[in-house]
Amino acid sequence: MSKEYEQYCPMALGLERIGERWTLLIVRDLMFGAMRYSDLKTAIPGIATNMLANRLSEMQNAGIIAKRELPPPAASTVYELTELGRGLAPVLLELGKWGMKFLPEQGIDDLDMVEALRARAAFAAQRTPPFDESYELVVDGRVIGLDVTPGNVAVSPGAPEDPVVTLTVASSTLIELMLLGKSVVEAEAEGKAEVQGDPAAAERLLDLFRPPGTEAAVALAAIS
Repeated sequence: MSKEYEQYCPMALGLERIGERWTLLIVRDLMFGAMRYSDLKTAIPGIATNMLANRLSEMQNAGIIAKRELPPPAASTVYELTELGRGLAPVLLELGKWGMKFLPEQGIDDLDMVEALRARAAFAAQRTPPFDESYELVVDGRVIGLDVTPGNVAVSPGAPEDPVVTLTVASSTLIELMLLGKSVVEAEAEGKAEVQGDPAAAERLLDLFRPPGTEAAVALAAIS
């Protein structure tokens, strides 16, 4: 936990629990669901393994996350947000919107984007529709294919065969669509997205990667 500020102030007390480097990024990723230690390490590039262990221990002590043993055949340890931790969802959403002001024009390279999507693939696989579909993302001019089958999401560089939709966006817009509650309809109206194919399929794709609870908000935004 961060050093105590010794102030009778809820903001100071909150920062004592989530103000350390990496803590909110761990919360961000656990918003998608329970994750193994190795999954968290992959999802958060740059964090040292001892630092991740320290932060997880601090967050457990603060009651923000809990550790749980999965039964066989998984038989692995996962970390998940507690009710207290899930209460940070609106904080992260507003922080993300504020942080968009500082996002550079130049996006990350195509390999990083593929790896970023792959890091969420296990979560996305829990939400797949009961049929096969392929999607094409063009992010900052780079093509990414997503092949979705029941219980599996495969992400690879390059175009997939016969995609149901092609969504062309900048990486900053993709972040807005996946994490910050923007709908494809809104992005198109703002000139930030181009859809070739079924717009509903584009939303289906994005819903696979959106944090739990945001899909309904996006649907309402699309028709409001």
